[in-house]
Amino acid sequence: LIFFCVPVRMKHVGYALVAFALGISPLFLVPMYKLGIEATVAKIFDDTHGHLNLFMQVEKMFRESVKLPLYLLYQFPSCAIISGFVGIRTLWKKDRLLSVSLAFLCVSNAAFAMTYFIQRQFALLISSYLVCAIWIAAGLEALFERPQFRTLEKQIAALLMIVLSPMMLYAVFP
Repeated sequence: LIFFCVPVRMKHVGYALVAFALGISPLFLVPMYKLGIEATVAKIFDDTHGHLNLFMQVEKMFRESVKLPLYLLYQFPSCAIISGFVGIRTLWKKDRLLSVSLAFLCVSNAAFAMTYFIQRQFALLISSYLVCAIWIAAGLEALFERPQFRTLEKQIAALLMIVLSPMMLYAVFP
């Protein structure tokens, strides 16, 4: 199986499906097994008044997805975002399977978070922020490998700029 020019073994797809089933089982599969399929379907139709698209509101997801880059910019100000883009490119060159996996995790988590109310979105987006932090770290690693950033003082200055820029942003725009 080829996914984004990356060979993927079918057993890995199977592992992912089993992990997903185990993760969702306490929320969906176990109650459905206890109630029975007919009672579960009746309860879903009763709770949603027959509108199964209540969970997936496409226009709300699109509207909230447009705001996602602004959330990322607020979490990771400009220096970190630039480092993150460098990190995406660097990881793509080193390990494509890891790159595709991280991108899938980030996008799928963000899409899931966009279905919730705005108050819960920020907590649900933490996984996407962690993926962005991995990309930023990969970008910093690529930056530190360049000859002009091999000195300890320049590396500390770059780290301080990335670490202190969110604090300055939050102080200006609380």
